Amino acid sequence: MADITVLPTTTDLLTSTEPKIVDVTPTPLITVENSVIVDLLTSTEPQVVVVTPVPVVSIDVSAVDPTILAIDTIDLLGIINSSPIATSATPSVPETAPVLVTAPVLAALPTVLDVVKLDGAIGSKFQNLAQGNTINLSEYTGIAFKADITTQGEAAYTNNIGFYVVEDTLGSIRLADGTSLKPGDANYAVEAIKNALTNSLQLGKIDSKLGQDITGGRIYAPVVIAQGSLTEFVSKNPTNGGGANDIHAYFNYIGANSDGVDHFKLLGNNTFGVEDMYGGGDLDFNDLVVTMNIKTA
Repeated sequence: MADITVLPTTTDLLTSTEPKIVDVTPTPLITVENSVIVDLLTSTEPQVVVVTPVPVVSIDVSAVDPTILAIDTIDLLGIINSSPIATSATPSVPETAPVLVTAPVLAALPTVLDVVKLDGAIGSKFQNLAQGNTINLSEYTGIAFKADITTQGEAAYTNNIGFYVVEDTLGSIRLADGTSLKPGDANYAVEAIKNALTNSLQLGKIDSKLGQDITGGRIYAPVVIAQGSLTEFVSKNPTNGGGANDIHAYFNYIGANSDGVDHFKLLGNNTFGVEDMYGGGDLDFNDLVVTMNIKTA
């Protein structure tokens, strides 16, 4: 490894035995879309690495709080699922601010810290669409998460919400035989609900489920059943037809809604408001509000 400037001399971290403050600028680090890769190789002492220019990200790998906030990926060569990591981020800081990466027990940890894409709550990266906003975990293949889900609502209807797996931002679903269905296709509604019934991400209108398993590498779309449960929809109205008094499935994709109305509104990161009236009602989107907080398992 090439020598690194260490204010104001040079050293080789492979042989260093003392704590160092290392200025690695302008070594070729990845800084595209707020990303940075820091390679500390091996060291027997704590190191403080200051990297500029990127937004501030503070990581203390000795912390006991396993919450990961405002970071999409932290890769410590496999340690992500076995060691607690606490993070905090300030995306609003000008891009000339430093990044502080603190590794108090670096010798006991893998040697590459990979911090990628500062984008807010896990799963919210692509929640900026006119419709079809989802919980997008497609970038986390192979990573297990836990989801804390809560709902609240002001509707008179008995409403239930679930999440089903989609293939893309258009809401396509793939059946076991390989058939692909898009919102509006025949059988889309009932197949989506059957998919939602295969996981534990189902709640009533005032409910909470904590620590639910949710798998990385997938995209989860919300669906609400108005005036019934997911199971009742499959048996009573699998075509999603009928009128205002029938049980209905309302999707985050207008093409899948039999009344042609958008029943979902994004209220915040991983937070969706629902209008449960056929035809749109008063469009207040507070008949059911669901929030999902995703953490590493």
